[in-house]
Amino acid sequence: MRHITTAVVGTIVAGYGTPAAAAVTARYLGVPDIPVASMEGMVGFVLGLIGMSICEALMRWARIWRDGPPPPFP
Repeated sequence: MRHITTAVVGTIVAGYGTPAAAAVTARYLGVPDIPVASMEGMVGFVLGLIGMSICEALMRWARIWRDGPPPPFP
C-alpha cells in the first residue's frame, strides 16, 4: 500500500505542478535546442520524483511519530 500511495502522490504533484514549473523553467533556462514539450517532460519527471520522495519521508516520519521513541538500552 505504501508504494501505491507514493506513486499516486508523485503523479498528482507532477500533474498539477508541471504546467507552472515548466513555464518558469523554460523562461529561466531558455535553451533554444530543447523543445517546450521536452522541457515539460523533464520538469514533470523531476517533480514526480520529488513528490514521491517527500511522500516517502512524511510516511516514515509519521510512522516514527506514531510508534514513539525506541526503548532505552539497559
